[in-house]
Amino acid sequence: MIFASGVDKLIGEKRSPTVFILLTGLLVVLGNLTWNQSHIYKNIFSLWSDTTKKNPGAWMAHYNLGVEYTNSGNTSLAVRSYKLAIKYKPDHYKAHFNLGNSYRILGRFEESVESYYNALAVNPEHVMSWINLGIILGKLNKNKLAISAISKAIELRPEYANAHYNLGIIYAEEGQFEKAKEEFENVLKIDPDDQEAQNAINILDKKIK
Repeated sequence: MIFASGVDKLIGEKRSPTVFILLTGLLVVLGNLTWNQSHIYKNIFSLWSDTTKKNPGAWMAHYNLGVEYTNSGNTSLAVRSYKLAIKYKPDHYKAHFNLGNSYRILGRFEESVESYYNALAVNPEHVMSWINLGIILGKLNKNKLAISAISKAIELRPEYANAHYNLGIIYAEEGQFEKAKEEFENVLKIDPDDQEAQNAINILDKKIK
């Protein structure tokens, strides 16, 4: 910016070859610096990677890099980035939550459960942590804990159809068909067009009879 604003004045006042050589040299130097810097911004990965390289303790950069890895399907790299974000900011509940999601994708359910609990230790009212925790506990055949977790999510957000649906699934697996049907009916109260909930009710009606 300084170069651009001053070059016209310099040329106007001094037209000697020396001035032109100096200006040309300065232009080459500035152009080279700009070119080198521009590579950092060629994509979001380059930006955040460069930030973490220069400042390893930049927790937000690690977290944002994890999000980008998640979005691109690089789950293992996302895990590494979220863990680094947590290392430098242990109370970042979204990093714990996303780490739990990444472990879930990788089939590492025990570690996923731990991460969701860590997220909830920081933010006990994070509904999605309760729901995802319940889903994974169900996969681990810990249905009582799963019911407790998803029930907490419903307590926090009664209008969330997904929570009722997943609670219905767990009740059905427990053989508590009446309670399962009630939860699927709650889904339909929120979203009357939910065909999966209606199908589940139809199946449960046969079991209840």
